[in-house]
Amino acid sequence: MVKQAVGEVREKIGNLPEELITAGIDSGLSSQDVPDLGGSSRVISIVLARAREFNPFQKQDRGADTPDKSWFSINRVNAKYYGFDPNVMDELFQIAADKGY
Repeated sequence: MVKQAVGEVREKIGNLPEELITAGIDSGLSSQDVPDLGGSSRVISIVLARAREFNPFQKQDRGADTPDKSWFSINRVNAKYYGFDPNVMDELFQIAADKGY
């Protein structure tokens, strides 16, 4: 099924590397349902979910967590429900916490 989707994407968009197309298509799959899902696909799905909810004008309350740290904190608890890889979510939460994003 993925091979057919890769062919259709190539027809419509042009000659992109198959790895890039496959990673994008696979990012819509759940890491719990597909345990051998590639790392790129796991990260893409999380970044896309964060981008959908990103608000560049969101104000941070004094003393509160940053919007990214808060988002990763909430969604790492619910990672399995959303089909995210819990280990990747933990790592991204740590990055957001350490870097102050």
